[in-house]
Amino acid sequence: MAAGASSSSDTNSPQKSNGQESSPIAARTIESELAKALQDLDRGERAASSLEDDLSRLEARLDDILAGLDPEVIKALDDAAEAPPPAQETGPEPELEPMAKGDESKK
Repeated sequence: MAAGASSSSDTNSPQKSNGQESSPIAARTIESELAKALQDLDRGERAASSLEDDLSRLEARLDDILAGLDPEVIKALDDAAEAPPPAQETGPEPELEPMAKGDESKK
């Protein structure tokens, strides 16, 4: 087979080189899917912006609350946050009953 023989059949192919069909129906489907994806993206960006605004308002309220606290309370809160968590207890140890002198055979 000649080197140029396969290129002539590629130009008559109904598909583009990237594997997508070139029909108008396929193009409309792709455009429709792209438009929906862009709408979803826009909706997500608006939701993210709204969350960022809410977070900014919450941070401002927390700053106001902290500004109104006594400095000693703030220091106590900071110290509590830096302290290691208390060791968790696994529960009370079971109590062992003392053995009577005559019960040594039960060991």
